[in-house]
Amino acid sequence: MRRIHAKETDGSILTGVPAFVAIWRRLPGYRRLAVLVQGLRLVGPLDWGYAHFADWRLRRRCKDGACTLTP
Repeated sequence: MRRIHAKETDGSILTGVPAFVAIWRRLPGYRRLAVLVQGLRLVGPLDWGYAHFADWRLRRRCKDGACTLTP
């Protein structure tokens, strides 16, 4: 639950925004979004923001003992 993961066709594992972009490239309605994010070189900044959001989400969800993951 901490971050999204995707497996490429070559077997490599992607996490965070690169995983989103890989998924978007394969979805007809999202292909343009993948091209836009990569073309504007937003993968790095978006990944930074996503990492902070994912950490916050995990801490928030697990603070009440709702999960057994260690944040």
